[in-house]
Amino acid sequence: MQSSIQSRASRVRPPAALRPRILAVPTLGVVAISVALLLGSVPSGPWHTVLLFAAVGAPLAFAAVTNARSSALAHEVSELRSDHDSAQQEMASIAHDLKGPLNTVTSYLDLIAEGALGLVSDDTRVAAQRAAEASHRARTLVESALLQHVEAAAARPLHVATVDLRALICDVTDALHAEIAASGADVTVTPLPAVRGNAQQLFRVFENLVQNAVKYACPGETPVIAITGAVRDGHAEIAVSDRGIGIPPEDCERVFATSTRADNGASVAPGHGLGLATVRRLVREQGGDAWIDNAATGGATVRLSLPLA
Repeated sequence: MQSSIQSRASRVRPPAALRPRILAVPTLGVVAISVALLLGSVPSGPWHTVLLFAAVGAPLAFAAVTNARSSALAHEVSELRSDHDSAQQEMASIAHDLKGPLNTVTSYLDLIAEGALGLVSDDTRVAAQRAAEASHRARTLVESALLQHVEAAAARPLHVATVDLRALICDVTDALHAEIAASGADVTVTPLPAVRGNAQQLFRVFENLVQNAVKYACPGETPVIAITGAVRDGHAEIAVSDRGIGIPPEDCERVFATSTRADNGASVAPGHGLGLATVRRLVREQGGDAWIDNAATGGATVRLSLPLA
């Protein structure tokens, strides 16, 4: 794709040194003919008529050529823009697909370093810890790429369709199988209303929410996650609840800001404050909203409002 874009870009305009010459030839010709006619140096007769037509016709011909060239340029620019959007979408898809394998690698490396899979030597433990740190850095880069894609796509119209949330969340838990299995998390999903939205972005929404619920479980306890839904005020309201460390009331709105985390989260698990910011951004793009349920007791409950199908 990159070579295709470059080859098209090379055809968009003639070399810079050539453009003035292209413009100069008809311009100088018209000027010379016009001066000759004005000074009367060309006697009346056939040549006078020919030059008169040339003086009038040259600008018209040049305008026609310029218009044709402008149309060609507009077509080239449109193709370049389409290629650019396709390349951005492809890169975002690759970044998104990398998150699952990176999470799996990190989870198993942590288990190895902790000795949960059997006794290991000190050298093996150190190597596993360093590999896990490298995996964390890679995930940071992936999350940054995804965040940039979300920001760039904010102004573009979304493809929306009817989405079966229960089936979509089953796909999410399948993608997060390694993390869920490693933590022993119990994830339950009740019947959910169908919604109108973008399936790819909703997948990312619930992927982030389930990952957060697993990550911020109370130390030493098995994560318990419940996803429920109801219809309220003409919208589908989905709740993702856990029994983890919770979110302090004063942080319930602040955690939706980019690169911001709840004060009690840093001591439990590493993170970059992108998950909930991404969730709210994606949900609002689809005509909904996301917030923390302050009335929930024990753990945290994130509620989503989405358009009904």
